[in-house]
Amino acid sequence: MLEHSSVRLRAIAGCVIFASVSVAFAQSVIGVISQRKARPAEEIAADVDLQSGHVGRIAALAFSPVGNVLASAGDKTVQLWDVAQGLQLFCLRGHSGTVRSIAFSADGRHLASGSNDHTVRIWAVGTGKSVAMLKMQAESIVQLAFSPDGSALVTAGGAAQGEGEGPVTLWDVATGQEIRTLEAKAAGVTHVFFCADGARVSVADRYGDMEDRGSIRTYDRATGQLVGTRAAVVKAATDDGSWIALGPGGGEQPGVVIVNSQDNGPGAKVGEKVGPVVFGPGGGWLAYSPYPYRTATVQRSRAGDAHSLNGEAGTPWHFETLAVSDEGRWLASAGNGPNIEIWDVPAGRLIHTLSGQFGVNALAFDAAGKRLAVGSGGGGEGALRFWNLRTQAAMPTPRFDRGLVGAAFSPDGKSVAVASRSLELFAVGSDVPVREFRCASDVVISPVFSPDGKLIAGNCRGVVTVWSVETGAEVLHFGEPNILNATSVAFSPNGRLLATGGLQDLRVYDLAARRVAVTWPTAAPVSAIAFSGDGRLIAAGTRVQLRGQLTDGSMVLAPVPGQSAAVAVWDLASGQRAWWAPAGQWVSAVAFSPEGRFTLASSGEDWESTGSVRMFNAANGLLVGTPLAKVDSHSAAAFSPDGEWFAAAPQQGGIGARLWKIR
Repeated sequence: MLEHSSVRLRAIAGCVIFASVSVAFAQSVIGVISQRKARPAEEIAADVDLQSGHVGRIAALAFSPVGNVLASAGDKTVQLWDVAQGLQLFCLRGHSGTVRSIAFSADGRHLASGSNDHTVRIWAVGTGKSVAMLKMQAESIVQLAFSPDGSALVTAGGAAQGEGEGPVTLWDVATGQEIRTLEAKAAGVTHVFFCADGARVSVADRYGDMEDRGSIRTYDRATGQLVGTRAAVVKAATDDGSWIALGPGGGEQPGVVIVNSQDNGPGAKVGEKVGPVVFGPGGGWLAYSPYPYRTATVQRSRAGDAHSLNGEAGTPWHFETLAVSDEGRWLASAGNGPNIEIWDVPAGRLIHTLSGQFGVNALAFDAAGKRLAVGSGGGGEGALRFWNLRTQAAMPTPRFDRGLVGAAFSPDGKSVAVASRSLELFAVGSDVPVREFRCASDVVISPVFSPDGKLIAGNCRGVVTVWSVETGAEVLHFGEPNILNATSVAFSPNGRLLATGGLQDLRVYDLAARRVAVTWPTAAPVSAIAFSGDGRLIAAGTRVQLRGQLTDGSMVLAPVPGQSAAVAVWDLASGQRAWWAPAGQWVSAVAFSPEGRFTLASSGEDWESTGSVRMFNAANGLLVGTPLAKVDSHSAAAFSPDGEWFAAAPQQGGIGARLWKIR
């Protein structure tokens, strides 16, 4: 299965591995990324966790009618996913309570979400923006559904914890006004749905003490009159109610049975101990999770063969929520953790595991070390977040509809540069960009300001470009195009030199003379660069190159055999390398201590394992100590300017960034 860290663009030192590749090309590479499971490793507890995305159990899943978008609800957010690629499209924030139910409109243009905050929000799927809000009296929204024409919405209320009692209400979507209350107090509602022509609304509940009992009540939409009641416990139903899965207590048989409500035709019996159930398109087949709920079984509704889709062996969590796309190709499953599994039903195989939080591609401290910028590879609200490190509170940030691959604060802390298809400059606290910097390529990574804040540089597909911050005009550029060049860029403390790396070298440019001052071989791609405070030394970290290889019929990414990473320091005056030290397979960040005595490096021994933060004597390269022995630092990582903090994006989903106190 694809681990969450494999469904995102891996990032090193705040820029993606394919950072010089166009965004479209980089996204196409996602399907190549390794399916190997990351090795377990002991982690050092973080001093600060900055949270973003789903951080707990997934409460609800729903596919758009076309089947290309999956919505997941958990905690106070709803996330929208591109199913085929495993990419997060938007993170929808606005609810102040846990989201318990979600539903798409029939045309797929809108999504409704119901929460414990007593509201229903209507979202535009194409933009991720909230377009309407329905306010309840004092009830949480436990179930909801759109009418076939999308003009009406039915909601069922309940208690914030447990089922409780609450009203079943019809709403006008266009005006946000209540049409009528179908039931003033409905207990234990499990499903609400419209019939195929939208003329009737059904409400299914589950209640009882010693035994399970339930009923399905159907109302006339126009008048609100009760037109029929059936004794049954509903485990699942198609949108129009033509196929219903009845649980124990809903018939003479003790197990779950399938009923065609239109012709009362016989259905299949699926077992006695059954967890979540969901129907495929038209009700022709269904998927369910039998006890112990660690597999999903697919079988025909009337009768026929069944086959199982097995979760990862030994998985500590079980399936609690299932959803099937309308065209029947995709099945989504979730357990009591933040991850979502996407299955190709016809092929019977797992194709993605989605983390509740898209991969962090950029981490940047401001010069004072008081704020942290966190950039995500998923577009929409939350793609960029600013954190006040003293209060550990999120700050207002501009909205981006695309993924980010780099960020940097200006030296005075008043502006932030954000890298994606172009480089944009924002005044901190503003949603409108002050300036946009463009180059010949279609993506910019590793933005960095000159010490005086007058220049800004970035890597444009291997070509390092320098712009004037004041005018946005290009000042100069160096290097040759290279789509696999993934390197950092760094100004010297006096702003006269600019260092950048290639696939097998480190180059230092003299900006005034507009020429290469010195080139040092590195034998591996440069992933992190830093000057010492006095400008006399320069440190660089490297990483192994990655190549696609065919494994079990699938193309995966793997390190080139025989390569290794290192951290090294050069003396700029003599042009000689002072020392080097092996660093496993990757180095994600390097920095000098403020007094210049030590070099800090974050490295990993293996591509799929956690890493460590090591401290070297800056003069001779002797290992002084390992402040953090095992941390998740092989993705985006950064040291604060004063060397007191280390920030990294974790391997496990649900946390936006983690910070460790170094000294």
